[in-house]
Amino acid sequence: MEAARVLSSNTPSLQAYKRKRQKAAALPGEQVAAKTSRSDENGSWILASVQAYHPETETYDVQDEDDITKLIRIPFTNVMRLGTGQEVFLKGSDCMAIFPETTS
Repeated sequence: MEAARVLSSNTPSLQAYKRKRQKAAALPGEQVAAKTSRSDENGSWILASVQAYHPETETYDVQDEDDITKLIRIPFTNVMRLGTGQEVFLKGSDCMAIFPETTS
């Protein structure tokens, strides 16, 4: 019986997965929605600007658009790239919206 195998950082499939994520990563200067809180309460998502992506740790450094002195490091999973405005949503689809003239 073979013991369960843990993926190491050198496993080819994990490396391919990380390369795929890196290709999909938001670019420096790009505005994104960033989840900065562990809770799902109102205000846990902010409008932010990507400062850097760190592929080795799959984290971003983002800057809060409301407080440019605030730099936050968050995981890849807490960043959503913004749409182009050309997307078509079907009635009843879930989507994330931003209130006009606000950053949350």
